[in-house]
Amino acid sequence: MTTATYTSAQAPGLVSRPAALQYLLAAGAMGLDTARACQAAGLSFDEVLDKSGGMLTGVQLAQILQNLLLQSDDPLLGLKSGAFVQPGSYSALGYILMSCKTIGQAVHRIAPYEKLVGDMGTTHLLTGSALPTLSDKRPASDSSLLGVEWRCSFRVPELRRLMVDNVFASWTQYARWLANEDTLMPQAVLLRRPEPEPAERLRYEEVFGQTLYFEAKIDCIVIRTTDLSRTLRQPDEGLLQTLERHAELQLKGLADRSRHYSKPEAVTGEDFVPAVERAIAEALILGSVDQTLIASELGITPRTLQRRLSSAGLRFSHLVERARIAEACRLLEDDTRDPPMAIAEIASRLGYQEPRSLHRAFRRATGTTPGAWREQHRASSAPPG
Repeated sequence: MTTATYTSAQAPGLVSRPAALQYLLAAGAMGLDTARACQAAGLSFDEVLDKSGGMLTGVQLAQILQNLLLQSDDPLLGLKSGAFVQPGSYSALGYILMSCKTIGQAVHRIAPYEKLVGDMGTTHLLTGSALPTLSDKRPASDSSLLGVEWRCSFRVPELRRLMVDNVFASWTQYARWLANEDTLMPQAVLLRRPEPEPAERLRYEEVFGQTLYFEAKIDCIVIRTTDLSRTLRQPDEGLLQTLERHAELQLKGLADRSRHYSKPEAVTGEDFVPAVERAIAEALILGSVDQTLIASELGITPRTLQRRLSSAGLRFSHLVERARIAEACRLLEDDTRDPPMAIAEIASRLGYQEPRSLHRAFRRATGTTPGAWREQHRASSAPPG
């Protein structure tokens, strides 16, 4: 594989930074030079890490992935990267799925909201005659099975294969975590990629089970309809409704951006900074604060947003950090969850890559640790005597 320059026709659309970061986390664990991969796309690793910096282009993701493939020469890079999935890897969609009651409820929410993760591909549910059989891959009706097809938008074969592997491995790992069942397996997995070498096939079987079909006509995970009723580990109907309302706003922001920020009215005057803070707080509930989308919601461009905050003596990143700490305090004080949300999970939901990053930021802002803050709240709210 040689170095190539991609076009938007080969690698279309936009990609959320958490989705790109998943590949880089896997690459770092493999000992690859992640900074070099980011440089291939004209970015620094910190720029990819910064969720407030907007989305990446498909071309930038393609350059990153190609560099990682060149460094590793590993055809299983996409499969391995699936092990690094986190709720934040799917941006707002990840937290929506986490709040669903059943696997079926979650599966039916992928397609409506996957554009928040990016334009890398589209999900389609297959039933009845549209569902391939597991024997000869010809259409057949089987009401006991549901196909979840993913159509990758990238037109470069080696990148398409890597991304399909990543998506299916990520889905499988995330479903196991949501259902709290490490042995949960799909009924079958169909992949368009060529039949791999025996040793490579064993790695696929470790992730998906032994019912694998390569050189298929579509890329599709087949699941049993009986699995759709499996309950998930922390359903929250109220939070789900809130997340979906905010997700709709983010989708509208994406549509507005494609119309070149054509919102008719922009927030002005003394209302500007509070409006930015409210937009950040709402976006943070979804686990991803995108500066470009925030600007779009306010009816301005990202450059105007930066300029007007600067004139007020503020930086967007500082407002994001302040909102993160406020939301961390709220989650730490939440007495309605049993058991309470773990600090590691709070860190992940707020966009921190590891709990110690939350610890440092929280101590810097409050003078104490998240654990101590939670204990102080419990002591102050405990009944007397």
